[in-house]
Amino acid sequence: MRSRCGAQADLVLALVAFIWGLSFVVVKLALEEFPPLLFLSLRLTLASAILALYFRRRWRELDGHSLKYGSLIGLFLFLGFALQTLGLKGTTPSKSAFITSFSILLVPLLGWFLFRLLPSVQTALGVSLALVGMFLLTYPTGQGSFNRGDVLTLGCAGAFALHILAIGHFTRKASFAHLAVVQIASAAVFSWAVWPFSGGFPAEPTVRGWASLLFAGILATALAFFLQNWAQQFVSATRTGLMLSLEPIFAALVSFAWYGERLPPRGFLGGALIVAGILLSEWRR
Repeated sequence: MRSRCGAQADLVLALVAFIWGLSFVVVKLALEEFPPLLFLSLRLTLASAILALYFRRRWRELDGHSLKYGSLIGLFLFLGFALQTLGLKGTTPSKSAFITSFSILLVPLLGWFLFRLLPSVQTALGVSLALVGMFLLTYPTGQGSFNRGDVLTLGCAGAFALHILAIGHFTRKASFAHLAVVQIASAAVFSWAVWPFSGGFPAEPTVRGWASLLFAGILATALAFFLQNWAQQFVSATRTGLMLSLEPIFAALVSFAWYGERLPPRGFLGGALIVAGILLSEWRR
């Protein structure tokens, strides 16, 4: 039964990766009309309200452990989003995507350091293939040396790796539904606390801007993180990071469909290696 749930969890994580791949274009459109941290605050607040309403009958079961664990997960989530946004001011989107993908490697490394969790040889090989594929798919040529924006983005990769590990660890100690709501609500609180120092107000958002915000809040945040929290009850943090490495492949497909952007040959090779890494880790299933 658990094996079946694990297979379903992998498919759910692939769906999450697809939603986040699609959100690259949507968020890019929204950031043309909203200041980044204000957009993040609104997005997280909307997602929190939706999840709180959906799980309203379970609030009586909320305990101190769920609040404590969910707030810690929310802190990692906020740091990941904030550092990625700030890092984009000093680096390119493609370079940011590659450095963020280091979370795939950091998940098993930090998992061993914090919890003494060692991935299987098969999964480790899959992660290695996916990381090489991510380099070929996202890393731009001729981008110069490592700069301040790249350092901030590397911090973002670490925060997202800790976010994945924390979900995997705490969903075994508290309700995944409570953790899903509390982490996003606490991330929203952190975001609103920081926004006055680096925020601003949008001029006059168009219908497209508001529609992008709704998509990001409802699908790319509320639904996606709810699904991720559910799935991580059945699969390890390392496998979660590996499945989510599909995100840039979906992002490239959406970018091609929306902007007509074409991948170079090494991009196709990179995408193939990511899929090969996932298939290798899934071989026994």
